[in-house]
Order: sequence, then structure tokens, then C-alpha cells
Amino acid sequence: MKIAMVLENPLFYGGGEIHAYEISKNFVRKGHTVDFIQLYGNPKKRSLTRGELLSDSHWIQSPRSKVLNVIYTRALWVYSFLSIPAVTIDLLRGKYDVVHLHNGGYASLLVSAVITKKVSGVKVFCTLHNNLAKHIDRRLIQRLAPNVDKFIAVSPAIQKNWLDEYHADAVFIPNGVDIGRFSPLLDASELKKRLELEDKFVVLSIGRLSVQKGIKYLIQASVSLKKHIPNIAVLICGRGEEESALKRQVDQMGLCDIVKFIGYVPAQKLPSYYAICDVFVLPSLFETFALTLLEALSVGKPVVCTRVGGAQEVAKQFEDSRFAILVNPANPEEIERGVLWYYSKADFAKIRNKKKMKATLADFSWENISERINKIYASFTHQ
Repeated sequence: MKIAMVLENPLFYGGGEIHAYEISKNFVRKGHTVDFIQLYGNPKKRSLTRGELLSDSHWIQSPRSKVLNVIYTRALWVYSFLSIPAVTIDLLRGKYDVVHLHNGGYASLLVSAVITKKVSGVKVFCTLHNNLAKHIDRRLIQRLAPNVDKFIAVSPAIQKNWLDEYHADAVFIPNGVDIGRFSPLLDASELKKRLELEDKFVVLSIGRLSVQKGIKYLIQASVSLKKHIPNIAVLICGRGEEESALKRQVDQMGLCDIVKFIGYVPAQKLPSYYAICDVFVLPSLFETFALTLLEALSVGKPVVCTRVGGAQEVAKQFEDSRFAILVNPANPEEIERGVLWYYSKADFAKIRNKKKMKATLADFSWENISERINKIYASFTHQ
């Protein structure tokens, strides 16, 4: 089977792109051919070969200024629609059996896929990673959604939203995690030594530095955590338009000695950062899924997670094993209490429910997720 994975952004940019790459690796192992066609970045089209691990894509990052970021996103929106002819030509020339979209904020890729289907009869699938549909996109989606053979939603919340908004009957298949790469057996002692964290209780957060991610509430919680945990270190990995404001907040609160901004962490180095932490915190105000949550759990790290979107749906499955504590969003006091609970459990790694946690994670393996999607392909293509 020949498959086109159609993305807005380059691989490793965000959860949707990582999802597309991980399932594609498993499709290639099954003997399928997979091409990536991306709207932004370079190269525009790339084939995935057997056993290949693509490196991070290089492309222009969004501006850190809030005003410039708004202008930037509007420009990308215009660019996406101007690119419809080029993307459509790539899809038609490829003579694919399956076109699999991974939706972002724009409807232009859906336009290209539907045109291709009308001309060539290709089967079209769309994985829904978020609810972002603005401007003219909303009307376009309403008109074009019936042409998609099957929608796939990564969370029940997204599944319900698209059914209500666009009458898109999506099947729920979550994101996954590479349980071999993100492993509790990782040795990150070198990184811990380099960052001078050998005697520290490390709290980690990874994600885009945007208002949505709620990092400011973790910083607020750090004021009190500093008093209760003398050897605490808070690592914030990522970049985004809120970076300057967050750094000012840290400075104003006198937390420069414990809060460290690591910046962007390349995909191949992410497992080691999870391995050096004692607790992972996801303080988001909104999340469609949060791959970072699964990655931290897979490395054997407990998580403190806000009750938002798909993130809470994942975390709830690990509450019984005590590997997840759910807290209310925008609530630094609850974040503090969650972190302190794990700090007080020095022997947490020996708890009896660890086997149950591993069994739950196995359900989220990319091998399992890709097999479920492959069965959907087969039911429509009869291959």
C-alpha cells in the first residue's frame, strides 16, 4: 500500500507530526510505502525508508513577540491556501492508495486531499489532533468533511467536538509512545552531572512556552516549593512567545537560583531529560492529548497533571497506580501539593502497582496504535 502522510509542519514540530512519523515507521516495517508531504519547511516531500530515523527538521521558528506571532500565523494561513495547487499536484503524481491528513489549524490540506479523491478515487483519512478551526476554515470543513472516508480522534473530547461541529463520526485512537526509546532503564547520569543536578530533586516541564501551557502557575508554585524542598531544581524545556514574560516572572519572584530555562530540546535528547527528573509537571490550561505525559510515564516518572482535555483522560488511567496526580488548572497550590506528595515518598519507585502501570502503557505503544490504524485502512482499501 502506498500512503501519503500530509502535515502542516515538519516532523518533530509537535504532537501531530510526531504521531504521523511514529505510525509511519511501523507501516514501513509492515511493507507499506510512506511519503511525507508537508506544507511548511524543507524538504516538502520526503520518503521514509525501512529502519530510518529522521533527524529534526530545520525551519523558521515562530516569533517570540506576541504581535509578530499573530502576524506570522496569519501569513501562514494565507500561504497554506496559496499552496493548494502544489500540494494537490504532489498527491496526484504520487498515485497513492491512501492520503492521511493530520489536521492543524487550517483547512487547505483538506481541500487538496478532497480534490485528489475526486480525480483519482484515493481513500482519505484524517487524524484530528486539535479543535482549531478558524476563519473560512470552519465553513470549508463543514462542506468537505463528508468526503473523508474516516476521521480518527486522539481524544474523546476532540471526537465529541468534531461530531457536534462538523457531524464527523470519528473513531477514537489515542496518541502513543515509543516504550523502547522512552524506558525506565535509561542512564542519564552524564546529563545530570553536566547540568549540576546530581544532588537535586528535579521537577521537569516540557512544552511550548505559550499561555496555554500554564507554565506561570508552575513558577508560582515554585515559590513555596523552594521553602519545603531545599535542594529543588525546576527545569523548563521549550520555547515560544511567552518565554520573555516567564523569565521576567522568575526574576521578579527571586527564583533564578532554582528555575532553569533549558530551551528547545532535540527529539533524540528528550528521553535523557525525562530520566533526570523526579517529577514531571504538566500545568496546562488546555491540552488535546499531551505526548509529553506518556513519555514521562514511560520513563517511569510520576506526573502532576491538570484536569484538562485529553491529558486528564490519559492521567486518570495511572491514578490507581499513583503514578499520576490530577490537579485543577491555574492552581499553583495544588501543583505544589502534588509535587510535595512525591517528594515525601522517597521509596515511590518500589510501589506494588508498578506492574499495572507498565501494562497500561503497553496499550499506548506505537505498535499497537499503528496496527489499529492499519486495520482501518484495510477495511476501506480491502488490502
